[in-house]
Amino acid sequence: GVLVIDNYDTDRDFNSVDLTVATILADHAAIAGANAQEYHRAQTLSHELQQTLSVQSKLLSSMLTPNAGFPEILGTLWHLIRRPQAIYDRDHHLLAHQGGTVGDAKHHEIRSGRQELGYLVVGGEPLSRVESVTVEQALPLMALEFMKILASEQQQDQTRATLFRDVMASDSVALRHLVHQYGLRDTTWHVVLMASQEERARTQLTHQLREVNAPFTIMETAIMVIANPSVLPLLHQWQGQHPQVTIWGERGSSALEIPEQLGATWALWKIVAHNAEFLVRVPQMEFHLRDYPEIVLLETLLPAQRDAYLTKILAPILGDAESVKTLRAWILLNRSFKLTAECLHTHPNTIRYRIDRIGDLLERNFQNDQDVMSVRLAVLWMGPSDTNSL
Repeated sequence: GVLVIDNYDTDRDFNSVDLTVATILADHAAIAGANAQEYHRAQTLSHELQQTLSVQSKLLSSMLTPNAGFPEILGTLWHLIRRPQAIYDRDHHLLAHQGGTVGDAKHHEIRSGRQELGYLVVGGEPLSRVESVTVEQALPLMALEFMKILASEQQQDQTRATLFRDVMASDSVALRHLVHQYGLRDTTWHVVLMASQEERARTQLTHQLREVNAPFTIMETAIMVIANPSVLPLLHQWQGQHPQVTIWGERGSSALEIPEQLGATWALWKIVAHNAEFLVRVPQMEFHLRDYPEIVLLETLLPAQRDAYLTKILAPILGDAESVKTLRAWILLNRSFKLTAECLHTHPNTIRYRIDRIGDLLERNFQNDQDVMSVRLAVLWMGPSDTNSL
């Protein structure tokens, strides 16, 4: 600051003694002023720390209530900063909101390490220092709530996966539990398997299935659902938005049919996944179990019986990778020489020549429906272990 000194008693000029006194007074005044500013800053910081401790206490208390969750956290945050706010997950689903419509808003990421969990939106004017600290303290608690939800969902997914696996193994106790838990006794249903390489698309579908309490399980990049009539529109909508692979089982009404349908649908998925290079030309990658009756029959056979049949029918060409690949493509593409040639990047006449030669080796007439059916059965039963050389 500035120290102003004047002389009203005499007309003399200031001398060196006067200036020394004035300098000492100014130095003391400066120290006093600095002390006052530091005291003010300390008082302000102390007040903010007290507010912060109070905020922490209130936010933590909201997590300890019997119905702790996002609404309780936002309710506490609303009382602390009085701003409209909302929480969304990473797929932009609204999980909770408080304080009316969130207008001109600022987004705050909710993270756990490098994992993006969701975000908090706070509306209104820019936040004050204390309000910003309050929001920053709330974010880790929101992250904890997200992690609790994720842990619960993972536990439920594991429980459902075990339940589906036991049902496919014809465990009667597991089947009764599934039927009772999801009300499948007096309703029609389809087993539907929907696959997508996009993790976000799969997450969106599982989120919707949890909301409607539909029985489903996650298998590799696929989601298997036992869909009653109320769930089918949701699956059709998802299929239209994410045209990946869909396998439709046959409609069932008896709970006793569920194990067979689950097993057959999963077996068809393995065939589709194993032969994806040939099936990419199937319109919309949509498959119906009714078009593959061999799969249902396969589920009734022991692996040794399947392998014996496969060897009996295809033994003459099993050591010839080119012949096996050509036959698989031709059978799976409904014996279309044109599509098979396109998939194998060769001429249709070359495919015709190979198929004729394969027919001679197998001693099968591909103009005869019975011979075609026998070979088709063997090709569909051929698993990845049978064609490792490819």
